[in-house]
Amino acid sequence: VIDSTLSMQPYIERTREAVTTIFNTLGEADLPGQVSFGLVAYRDNLSAAPGLDYLVRTYVDLDEGRDAAGFLSSLKSLRDASVSSRDFTEEAYAGVKQAIETISWSGIDARYIVLVTDAGARDADDPLSSTGLSARDLQQMAQQKGIAVFVLHLLTTATMPDQVADADQYRQLAEFPGIGSLYYGVPTGNVQEFGK
Repeated sequence: VIDSTLSMQPYIERTREAVTTIFNTLGEADLPGQVSFGLVAYRDNLSAAPGLDYLVRTYVDLDEGRDAAGFLSSLKSLRDASVSSRDFTEEAYAGVKQAIETISWSGIDARYIVLVTDAGARDADDPLSSTGLSARDLQQMAQQKGIAVFVLHLLTTATMPDQVADADQYRQLAEFPGIGSLYYGVPTGNVQEFGK
C-alpha cells in the first residue's frame, strides 16, 4: 500500500526495483508463483484536493501479482500525483482498508501489508476521513484476517513537525501480538535507506 501523492515518485521507483529484485531471486531459487504481490495506491480525500484523481486505486491484486511480468507491467502506470494534497495528512487508512477488504487473501498462508508513506493518516475524528477508522480499528481488522501490517514511514524534513504524532499512529497500526510494532522510520526519508 503506497502513498502516491506529489513527491513520492522516487519511492515508487525504488519499490519497483525492490519487487523486481525479489521476483528475480524467487526465479533463481525456483520458487516463482510461491509469493504474490498486490499493489494499492492512495492519495487523499478528493474534496480537499479535487485534482488528485483518486482516493484509492488497486493496481494489482494478489492473483495478478503471482507473475512478475504482469505485476511490473501494471506498476508502470503508477505515478505520483501532479497536484499537491491539502496538507501533510493523507488517506493512508483508506489504502490499508482497501487492501484488507477488497483484495482476495484466500490461498495466501503468510499475509503482509507493507505501508509506504511520508505523511500522517486521517484519523477517525478527522472530518476528511473517508473511513472513520482509527489505527487500532484497522490493526484489529487486519489481525482478524491474519494480516500483519508493516509501516515504512519516510521521515522527510517536510513532515518533521508532525512526525512524532504520525509515528504514534503508525506504531499502533503496525502492532502485532507477541512481536510488538512492525514500524520502521526511515531517517530523513532517504531513498537508499528506504530501499534497504
